[in-house]
Amino acid sequence: MELTPVLYLDSSFWRRLFDSVNPELRRATRDFLRRVGRRCVLKTSDLVARELGDVPFDEIRRRVIRTYRAARPRVVTTAAAVHCVVRELLGAGCLNERHLEDLYHIAYAVVGGADFLVTWDTGDLARPGTQDAVGRCCRLIRRHELLIETPPEVGRWLNVAIR
Repeated sequence: MELTPVLYLDSSFWRRLFDSVNPELRRATRDFLRRVGRRCVLKTSDLVARELGDVPFDEIRRRVIRTYRAARPRVVTTAAAVHCVVRELLGAGCLNERHLEDLYHIAYAVVGGADFLVTWDTGDLARPGTQDAVGRCCRLIRRHELLIETPPEVGRWLNVAIR
């Protein structure tokens, strides 16, 4: 019996669905949602919903939020557990307090039992140093190990080519 992968989709993922600056990332995000999203359990958080509310252009914000709601991701709602995991990650040296928002996305993904945190944030989250630190910290605090990757990389892990 094969288990269904659980994906936590951060706000950078959802924002790319209507990216007018980078059509390649927009296309890859839509392809990922269409081809991978339907085969997986999608998770999100109130933090993602708040961040999507900050999308600067009204029409784009409405389209992003409409697509987000239509995908029907499950919202991780256990805030007390999330705060606890953030403290554990900070204590284990995962990231520092300057990266608090990123730590909260990681904690929501961990508490939600996600296999992957799917992000386009290659400057902070989906970079080797952060990926290694998160894996090390998850093992140290005895939590489910979380992989942080971009949509094409998650597609490769799941044997689905993302165009």
